[in-house]
Amino acid sequence: MGKRVIVGLKWAKRLEGKPKAIPEERSRGNKALGIRSERDLSEAYDSLAEGKGVWFEFEDKNGHGYCQVDFLLDNPLQEMAFVLEAKHTWTEDAGIELEKLYLPVVKMAMEYNEVKGIVVCKNLLPYMKNIFIVSTLKDAILHAGRGKNVVWHWISPAIIRPWRGGGKSGHGAKRRKAVAKGPFTAYA
Repeated sequence: MGKRVIVGLKWAKRLEGKPKAIPEERSRGNKALGIRSERDLSEAYDSLAEGKGVWFEFEDKNGHGYCQVDFLLDNPLQEMAFVLEAKHTWTEDAGIELEKLYLPVVKMAMEYNEVKGIVVCKNLLPYMKNIFIVSTLKDAILHAGRGKNVVWHWISPAIIRPWRGGGKSGHGAKRRKAVAKGPFTAYA
């Protein structure tokens, strides 16, 4: 795992935006797929869009640092928050990153009693062990709140593509009309 691990967290605070010290970069390959998954998720769920890409600044025994959570769902009245880590394909590193970096930083910065992590992914793998897999955000929050290691298996409506037919124009390449059906798009 190439990500930072928190050791002896001294302080943490939530930032209003991206720090100037973090350079702009273009995502490629698997990283680009992950960014696309995040975007699709925030477009499908208005409640997630508000907490998308929240930045934090912190200092621990390793020195000064910044981190950005994919999604932050917080409930100030209950002093509880959920950090969602979006991945295109499940990886064990996502859970480790939540536990060892994001959750301690968010808990200290938000001064909440509880901060729980949820991994969100489109693709599951056959060797996932000791993981509670759910299909809705509501179930993910419920089971993560109970202390389970949760993966929300979310299939984006953006991956539903129209059938384009085969061959050249005039040889069955008939276009179908898109019809909006809630968060999904059906093709007639």
